[in-house]
Amino acid sequence: MQTTSLDYVYVLLVDPEPSDYLQIFGADQPYAIRWRVHQNGEDVMASAELAGVDLCLINTQLPDMTGVELYHAINRRLGSVPVVLVADRYCREEELSVLDVGALHFVCKPITPSFVDKLVQQQLAKLAQQPPVLVGELNSIRSASPSSHGPIDELPPMTNISDLGVDQ
Repeated sequence: MQTTSLDYVYVLLVDPEPSDYLQIFGADQPYAIRWRVHQNGEDVMASAELAGVDLCLINTQLPDMTGVELYHAINRRLGSVPVVLVADRYCREEELSVLDVGALHFVCKPITPSFVDKLVQQQLAKLAQQPPVLVGELNSIRSASPSSHGPIDELPPMTNISDLGVDQ
């Protein structure tokens, strides 16, 4: 894995069933992932926590919108952010439509820790190739932002990871 000056990768997870990701939250990784978990698109778009997002995992069927709609809303707000759209069940038509809009990947549950590891490594490598000034600015934004969060055991109570049964 290439190393960067980034201290962590900020991953936004949007899924009405975040408990489906418990094995990922508890997995050991050689880098820090800062998770921000939401169960619907409206909460994500109302949040000030989007700045600095490195990677998004978004369910294709959210209670209030589709994953593709949220993908477009996030990219309108932030510019190009790598998004993996996650389906509960495989559907060929959905896969084609998701890839057609420009998502990084289309995957079906269950998602394994090794898949997330590969995504994060790809993102770290991509960030490492950016000019150091941009990476430094990103770290400055993160450290100055009141919405910057630590590893999963440091997430604020509103995430309710403890309610999902993750050992802290």
